[in-house]
Amino acid sequence: MEGTGDGTGGMKREPSDDGRADNEAPNKRPRNSGGGRAVDVRFLLQSRNAGAIIGKGGANINSLRKEFKASISVPDCPGPERILSIVADLDTLGDILLNIIPKLDDFAQHTGQNGGSESEMRLLMHQSHAGCIIGRAGCRIKELRESTGANIKVHGSCCPGSTERIVKVTGSPAVVVDCIKQICDIIGVAPIKGLNKPYDPHNFDPEFAQEYGGFAEGATGGASGSSGSLAGMAMGQIRGDLPRPYRGGGMARGSYGRGSYNGR
Repeated sequence: MEGTGDGTGGMKREPSDDGRADNEAPNKRPRNSGGGRAVDVRFLLQSRNAGAIIGKGGANINSLRKEFKASISVPDCPGPERILSIVADLDTLGDILLNIIPKLDDFAQHTGQNGGSESEMRLLMHQSHAGCIIGRAGCRIKELRESTGANIKVHGSCCPGSTERIVKVTGSPAVVVDCIKQICDIIGVAPIKGLNKPYDPHNFDPEFAQEYGGFAEGATGGASGSSGSLAGMAMGQIRGDLPRPYRGGGMARGSYGRGSYNGR
């Protein structure tokens, strides 16, 4: 799942999407160091967090790959969102996330009910898996919330131009990781139904971000490394030329509805 960067002319760039030198061969698909089933997961990040994960010259991300023998990538994007992709067995995925979460800007800014720092991860999943997480009359998501202690919200709309929805998981790092691992267990045995079109953050839509669970506030250009509003960028450059109906959710059969569900 190695990503490739996108050229942005003469703009100043943050660390490359995967930290590899131009003449370095891509990583092979990771072996299951823990002996379990490999999972291929994607998380939505704020672009401003990419540098902390990648590190100077790719030092951090390459260290994670070497230590955990996993495929980890953060492809470049000029908008406020990026995708963190990880391929590893479940236990290794948990260890990687526990390493990454404290590096995120948001971690130190949120305080939980017990006074400790809270973390938040936004997991991308196919829209046909939403029903597996929510369950009949919301029973499954309530069980997840009670068993893990996490706050879970399944956003009702697909990300722009995709068939993926966001599951936002909030809590202490250990709680978030436990919840994500349980979610991966649930959807890992459920086949995808209908069209499968992963979210491309180049299709970011600021007018729609709150509905699909994206990042609209404090937008930071990933490739340019500059902060501030996206007002100076042509919107077609960010979200593409997709017609409005296609940018929203409910585009494929098998959708479990557009209403968000937070398990309360």
